[in-house]
Amino acid sequence: RSSTVNECVCRPGYTGSYDSGCHACSAGTYKTENGTMACINCKEGTFNTEEASTHPAQCIVCAAGSHSRSGSVMRTNCSCNRGYYG
Repeated sequence: RSSTVNECVCRPGYTGSYDSGCHACSAGTYKTENGTMACINCKEGTFNTEEASTHPAQCIVCAAGSHSRSGSVMRTNCSCNRGYYG
């Protein structure tokens, strides 16, 4: 428990600072540790529909033969690779 507001930090899945407050990491991102650091985009080829994610394993791999940009938020962000359809 913190004795002053300056010691408060955001928990995993949240980002911000003591003066601006903490807010949930947006869909397509995660944050694993306590602190004020920014949320991290899910890597290319994955997506995440949930807010406040705390681990990269929460980023779901696109189907075989497809890809997505980092920070993708929906399965529909996964597009078929060249030569594939679906």
